[in-house]
Amino acid sequence: MNHKISIYKAFTLICLPFAIVYQLIWSQVFTQILSKNWSQDRYSLLTNIKFFCEICIYALMLLMLIKFTHKPNKLMAYIIYGIFALIQLITLKALCINLGLISF
Repeated sequence: MNHKISIYKAFTLICLPFAIVYQLIWSQVFTQILSKNWSQDRYSLLTNIKFFCEICIYALMLLMLIKFTHKPNKLMAYIIYGIFALIQLITLKALCINLGLISF
């Protein structure tokens, strides 16, 4: 018997709340850093860590959605996959710019 959760439930009850909490935590981290005298290098390193963590987390979420969810509407599933892929590409571009691998 197939016990997969709906992609809609997984997205709205697991992925979206996790992503919101993740971003709120990072906003608090950066708020605290701005109140201290951090060097640009340390700030840049922390930004790179954030970008790398985001890429990993969103990749894991995407794999979880692909592997462990029931997709009653294939088109909607592909739209959700596309959103996650787009977020990863934007974050990867920001990481590459921050590392100096590409210029903007």
